[in-house]
Amino acid sequence: MERLVFFYRKCLVVVISAMMYTGYAYTEGFTNFELNPSALFSSIIFFAICIIGYTAYGLPISILTELITKKIVSYKFVRAFTSGILHLSGGFLFYFISEDLMYYSVQCTIVFFLTDEVLRMLEKRYSHICLKGWV
Repeated sequence: MERLVFFYRKCLVVVISAMMYTGYAYTEGFTNFELNPSALFSSIIFFAICIIGYTAYGLPISILTELITKKIVSYKFVRAFTSGILHLSGGFLFYFISEDLMYYSVQCTIVFFLTDEVLRMLEKRYSHICLKGWV
């Protein structure tokens, strides 16, 4: 059951993070959206690219980080800090793939990490209510 909850949380983090980053990119103009008829189509395409990126690159880094920090359970702040550093390291690793896109990779990593930590906190607090019918 614990693995299934872990899987649900990670999938939810991918979708929520992609939605948040798409909204952020849309409002900040990172994707050069303008008020034209194709803006909705462009945001849907950008959302799909975010989902693919989070699934292919962010999810493996997050699972690896989770396995590494699993042993630091007794100190929540230390575990969260270590997890944040490892997530950011994964974002900076994108520098070796593409220097130009590293800035966006780090932004996506921060969004992914914060979303994961919030859902982890909510999972522990409300697991008896939220996951009753799911698992």
